[in-house]
Amino acid sequence: MDFIYFKEDNNSFKEFLTTTGAKCYHLELPSPTNILKTLKHYSDFFSKYGSEYDIVHLHEVVLSHIILPFAKKHGIRNRIIHAHSTKLSTKSGLGYLRNWFLTRSLNDCANALWGCSVMACQNLFGSKSHFTVIHNAIETSKYQFDNSIRTLMRKKLNIDGKIALVSIGRLSPEKNHIFLINIFNDLLQIKRNVHLLIVGSGELEENLKSHTHNLRIEENVSFLGLRSDIPEILMASDIMLIPSLFEGLPIVTIEAQASGLPSIISTGVPDEAVLIPEYCKRISLSENKKVWIDNILSLCNNQRIISRDIIISKGYDIETEFSKLIHHYQQLIDSTAIQ
Repeated sequence: MDFIYFKEDNNSFKEFLTTTGAKCYHLELPSPTNILKTLKHYSDFFSKYGSEYDIVHLHEVVLSHIILPFAKKHGIRNRIIHAHSTKLSTKSGLGYLRNWFLTRSLNDCANALWGCSVMACQNLFGSKSHFTVIHNAIETSKYQFDNSIRTLMRKKLNIDGKIALVSIGRLSPEKNHIFLINIFNDLLQIKRNVHLLIVGSGELEENLKSHTHNLRIEENVSFLGLRSDIPEILMASDIMLIPSLFEGLPIVTIEAQASGLPSIISTGVPDEAVLIPEYCKRISLSENKKVWIDNILSLCNNQRIISRDIIISKGYDIETEFSKLIHHYQQLIDSTAIQ
């Protein structure tokens, strides 16, 4: 399996992937200033390498009508489009209209429609389309709660004696961090021994830090940036908060439940993400702040549960889903080989 990527990123998996023997190819994203150059680059790429591959599995859905016709032209019979979100854009106006236009009639360029949740698939492909759900699965053993790890991590994060609320995800508009920080600020007026951990990076980082400064709550909020120790952070925390405007199916909701961590998520997150209802509550963003705060307070003293077996039984273990993925790949190859 080889990979195409569209943005140079110091935090990408390119270095790791190349150590496994995978090839990684960089293609530029099209823009009004480079569209002809980019189209030629795509055509040349598939002309050169298309014969080496049986499948193109595209996750950048707005490029479907640009990338996949070149793949088809140069002999790649199996073309998968994979939905990851329940909305096309955080923006209105021209940006949304552009994405809407670019994702019409996807059956014309793909012969397989996949996604991370039923809601994501229905949003992109339509409720009557034939699609396949591939779960955003995790390595469940890494997330099984361990109290000794919790104790050590809480000391490292300097949150001993605090009720730690955690948010994990890209610092971008759809994650709705301003709402989160405002809720936390109101919670502080009621309960002083709470601390907010914000994990991730993104274009809104400086704005969010300024917002916490203006509210004078910097001492109660930690911006932890990108981390490789997510299982340990989840074990150290007491409640996960995900007030997203929309999501496909955020993997962090699965990770939190695998760690037995109580979670409150918005109704912008598909209900498929709720694997353990008593430990994962969904609340509408249209509810007033008091509803969110009351629910946070109700979970402050919850005991952790060992939940790995539940997560596996729901189909979110990486080994199971990897086998399912390979099975679906092989089915596609077999079905087109006899045509």
